[in-house]
Amino acid sequence: IDLTILVKAGAVDLAPQKEGLTGILSASLVRGGTESLSPQEFGMFLDENAIRLSVSIQEEETAIELSVLKEDWEKGVKVLTELLTKPRLDPEIIRVMKESSLTSLKRQGGDAEAVSRREAMIWHFKGHPYGRDPLDGINTIPTLTREDLLDFLKAYFVPSNMVVCVSGDVDRASVERQLAGLIEALPDRTAPKRNMDDPANTPPVIALIHKPGQVQSQVNMVLPSVKRTQPNFWEISLLINLFGGNDSLLYTRLRDNLGLVYAAYFYQAYKWQAGLLRGYIGCKADKTAEAIDETAAIMASLSADVPSSTLERRRLDVLNSFVFNVDTPSALVEAYGRYFMRDEPLDTLERIQEAYLRAKREQLETLANRFLNPEALQVFVVADKNIEVKKQDGTKKTLEQDLKDLARKLEIPFVEIPLR
Repeated sequence: IDLTILVKAGAVDLAPQKEGLTGILSASLVRGGTESLSPQEFGMFLDENAIRLSVSIQEEETAIELSVLKEDWEKGVKVLTELLTKPRLDPEIIRVMKESSLTSLKRQGGDAEAVSRREAMIWHFKGHPYGRDPLDGINTIPTLTREDLLDFLKAYFVPSNMVVCVSGDVDRASVERQLAGLIEALPDRTAPKRNMDDPANTPPVIALIHKPGQVQSQVNMVLPSVKRTQPNFWEISLLINLFGGNDSLLYTRLRDNLGLVYAAYFYQAYKWQAGLLRGYIGCKADKTAEAIDETAAIMASLSADVPSSTLERRRLDVLNSFVFNVDTPSALVEAYGRYFMRDEPLDTLERIQEAYLRAKREQLETLANRFLNPEALQVFVVADKNIEVKKQDGTKKTLEQDLKDLARKLEIPFVEIPLR
């Protein structure tokens, strides 16, 4: 039997001075044991009873997942109830998790792709909780206390803030009885209301983060899109799949035809209050500007011509793979749970498939003109700016100059961001 409890609680609900708290709580809650079981005893209990239990607090929501054998259903719910209502949150476990988190943050500058991705989000969502700098945690994590973690649990892990999803060979009466006990044990209060404005628009940019010795460029790209609840979200998703999905126009052109990259893709992403298009290029540093330029050219071409044969192939691929997103009872139930929590229609699965089926070539060209706009690109390149680039005419320049020239060509501002 699989139980998932979705909680409307995440990093966006934290005050800035509590940055990093949700990560520490995620890492410490199960490891930290309960009032009656030490961390070691709790871990042994889960292992001996083949119980899988996890708590993952992400940016906007939390997923508490419990998987047990049918005959251990009541035992599993009982131990979950104790974990949520009487967590030990062992101080030594918290200390170790804090040290681990701080070490990871301090070493992040060595991971070029992580740096590129982080700076892209900070720029794209500047001034918004979505755009908070995770490196702020270096200063805030040491100040976090066990009481801070408990306060977050008590404030947000309450019945009115939860959606419970159950799947498996279950007896409904037994499930309702056990879950009623869990719900009654939780604090009877209303969670703080999430008041968060939509993020403001941010300007285009080609940003270079100089990382000495980095010979392979890590490039993250961002474009604005629409919320999941807005018309055309799924038609845009089909368009982006055609542009940057598996065996897409982007990958075929940049890797197979030109040999510029070893990886390239674009996909439609979303936050609860924002849509965005995200892209990635991994290539040798001296090919960076050319790869970005070709990406912009493909984007521009789609506003004039979405290839019919490519569209039909991608449409079939997306529809055929669609079922695998919800190919288990637990995945299907959890999908409906998320729709409910986000106030999305419960027939969203049908709406997605209908959108894919009805999308017309002309409509996708119109959407490409609006959303695949090279002039709106936000590009973040982590590489050694002094790498020599040899152009097709035989001239040589540094990567820094090559990117500056590209920025002028695309009429996008160029900036250099310090490596952190």
